[in-house]
Amino acid sequence: EEVPVNQCNNNTPCDNLLACIDGKCQDPCPGHCHGNTICEVRDHVPQCACKPGFSGNPHTGCQEEGVSVADEACADNHSCIKQLACIDGICQNPCPGPCYGNTFCVVLEHVSFCNCNPGFSGNPYTGCDEKDNQCNNNTPCDNLLACIDGKCQDPCPSSCHGNTICKVHNHVPYCACKPGFSGNPFTGCQEQAPTPRSCSLL
Repeated sequence: EEVPVNQCNNNTPCDNLLACIDGKCQDPCPGHCHGNTICEVRDHVPQCACKPGFSGNPHTGCQEEGVSVADEACADNHSCIKQLACIDGICQNPCPGPCYGNTFCVVLEHVSFCNCNPGFSGNPYTGCDEKDNQCNNNTPCDNLLACIDGKCQDPCPSSCHGNTICKVHNHVPYCACKPGFSGNPFTGCQEQAPTPRSCSLL
């Protein structure tokens, strides 16, 4: 429980798990320890320790045990942290080099992958070009078309299902069952059973 503002000048009025910071009894852990660490407070003092499976200096950051960080010697990728790869016997960032214009590189499990920047398309290993977008919304499209994937296109082919009729009004597809069919036109219409006719004997 926090003590009101400026009611502590030292740790004495604070709970053992809190410390007097800026005149308040507060948790001293936030911002004290670094990556892959656990912080525990003992008698008002934050104590940093590496998480299980990690080692190093908890005040500067812990690394996964058995793996090397950048510029350290390695035998294979498993000797490096997941964001690095073992290249020429050294843990290095595998990204510099493989990607081309208008791309960005990400590393997953020691392997680099190139992707086109947002708004660009193409092969990220040879270079991406700006998308030739005809539209960003329905406004520039004819009323019978809709903006789909940056182009004014007929929205019907992907909207309605079997045994239906599709009509477009103000860029919106409307589906209806064909005559003689009933059901949900968005999932598919079934043929209606023939209406029984009464017959009279003469």
